[in-house]
Amino acid sequence: MRSNPALKTGDSIFGRIAFGLLRTYGAICRRASHREPVLPPDHQVQRILAIKLCCLGDAILAVPALRALKQRWPQAHLTVVCTPRSCAAFENLAYVDDIVCIPVTGLSGVGELIANLGTVRRALAKVRKERPNLAVDLDLYFRATPVLACMSGAPVRVGFDTEGFDRAGLFTHSAPRARDRWEAECFMDLLRAIGVDSDDLTLDFPIPPAARQAADQILSAHGIAPGAGFVSMCPGSSKNWPSKQWSTHRFAEIVDFVHQKYRLPTVLIGASFEVDLCDEVAGQASVDVANLAGETSVPETAAILQRSSVLVTNDTGPLHLATAVGTPVVAIFGPTNEKKWGPRGPRDVVITNENCDCRPCYYLSYMPDCEHRRCLAEIPASRVKDAVAGVLG
Repeated sequence: MRSNPALKTGDSIFGRIAFGLLRTYGAICRRASHREPVLPPDHQVQRILAIKLCCLGDAILAVPALRALKQRWPQAHLTVVCTPRSCAAFENLAYVDDIVCIPVTGLSGVGELIANLGTVRRALAKVRKERPNLAVDLDLYFRATPVLACMSGAPVRVGFDTEGFDRAGLFTHSAPRARDRWEAECFMDLLRAIGVDSDDLTLDFPIPPAARQAADQILSAHGIAPGAGFVSMCPGSSKNWPSKQWSTHRFAEIVDFVHQKYRLPTVLIGASFEVDLCDEVAGQASVDVANLAGETSVPETAAILQRSSVLVTNDTGPLHLATAVGTPVVAIFGPTNEKKWGPRGPRDVVITNENCDCRPCYYLSYMPDCEHRRCLAEIPASRVKDAVAGVLG
């Protein structure tokens, strides 16, 4: 099963065409100049372009790499190219100087791109106007992003040489991407290809004061006073990947457990398309639940998570958001790889089905069709209860 087939087919077809033309042009220019691209001296790196189109969780994991770039070249103007799905991860970072948001989420097919062609064209023109010394492509499998890096005019370009996607042809420097290595470490591997290194893989998501205030008001409206403890749960996942979701009735069991054992209320978080899903959890629980799905922005969600005692979640963006604000996580992994996307906090717990030998099966936005989903269906509520109890003490 592959999500967004129309958009990805378009990326493959038109990306290959643009890719071939630009690669041929680059080869001709190198042959004419008798010169291979090299990284300029540090003082000459004045403008850096970083590209990260997808998605919130991946973007948060890319933040340590952005911080390392700015530490290496503090004088450089760092611009991040993103989409509405990743923009929130970068908006409040002190070391990001500018953001170019391309208004395509990838969730609505080719029609979304066609409807926003004018805005996309203006965004791409702004990227071209930046004239960066260095372009860093932090995406994984799109062919459009190496094309974008090349068309920015940056003489030095670095990105992943992802197996099976033939992306390295438009990069001057590249790095392989390991399947079982934590994604934040993979982003740092990419920077090592241009001589940038850092041991600091701390995730970072600054929360604006206005978002904290709004979060407190939302919680109060649902009966949770400032300073009161509660548990957050995220029963959803990316719109494209409902196959990553643990069952709603088991989430409801955890709601009842934390109420009965710890007298703690539960807050459900999610996007607007997950309101019905969160309603299912609330309807199956025997106690009242605050369903905040669709009510909060990403910074407000971060503020709510920071106030939470623990987040119980599937593999999805709020998992990394919670880690970035220091909240312990109980993460339930099915078809995806916890070695690559699992949380790394000292109190975090990852739960998988060790008896399911066909997992993980997700790789680069693809997984085989599966009717049984044993990887999730066979994870009992008791294991999650034990993990939550271990975090709450």
